[in-house]
Amino acid sequence: MEEKKKHIEIIIDINAAEHTSEVQLKVENVSARELVGSYISAAKSVAEAIEKNSDASKRHTFLAMAVDLFALSTAPDKED
Repeated sequence: MEEKKKHIEIIIDINAAEHTSEVQLKVENVSARELVGSYISAAKSVAEAIEKNSDASKRHTFLAMAVDLFALSTAPDKED
């Protein structure tokens, strides 16, 4: 029996002129646990890249990410 491939794709379109970004998430055959685990791995890679290319430490980057996530979780949903 062939195992189905798991796929997570994150697309970030950045418009520097308008100071906006759009994020698209595509997932196939991935559980919520796997998605969160992959998110944490990606966050670690982002923090390492920031540390390598700036004066910010991984710890500082993780703290900034946590603050942003908390802000998102407590912000009211926008009405379309």
